[in-house]
Amino acid sequence: MTPILHILEESRTMMEEEAGQTLTLPDIALHLNLENKIEEMQRLREEAERAKEEKTRAEEEAKHYKLQIVVHRSEMRTKKETMRIAGKAFKKQIAEIMAKIDELTKQNEHLQQTCADLTREKNEVEDQLKVGEELCQRIVPALSSFVTVEIDQDELALLRSLCAEVEHVESDESEVRSRLVCLHQKVHRELRETRMNAELQISELRNQLGLV
Repeated sequence: MTPILHILEESRTMMEEEAGQTLTLPDIALHLNLENKIEEMQRLREEAERAKEEKTRAEEEAKHYKLQIVVHRSEMRTKKETMRIAGKAFKKQIAEIMAKIDELTKQNEHLQQTCADLTREKNEVEDQLKVGEELCQRIVPALSSFVTVEIDQDELALLRSLCAEVEHVESDESEVRSRLVCLHQKVHRELRETRMNAELQISELRNQLGLV
């Protein structure tokens, strides 16, 4: 039995029970206008099937978007953790760099103070040399004329002390200047390496965060 005849048969049975009499199929079809109703039912069924398909497709899309959201959140958590670790390591490196710069600065200040002390001692020695020159001015003319000049022990000791001080100061000054040159070269080299390392760390961090 076709679906239409089946529906007509069911409708006839129901109407016969209500009316209490036997009805023919044409009477039922005419009375109920079943053809239009059947077409409407077919249309509603088709719309229901389309709605069901659309619902299934929407659910699949929702699952897909939900999965994308989960993946995106996981990636964001990973990036956030990577950024936290990299930031912590970068802060540690910055602290180490600043500590090294402070240490080098203190060494430089100490050497500058030492150089200033030596310069002051040198000036003091130069003042003493002036006294020695005045003494020499008394000795040299006398030697050229073979005249005996009396030099007491204090003046002789002063001359010897001045000569020793001059040699000592010149040696210390040369050593300090050499150390200053080496230190300045070391400071500039380490600062350059530190800056290059910091720039490399920043570049790597930007790449990890996708900022480039």
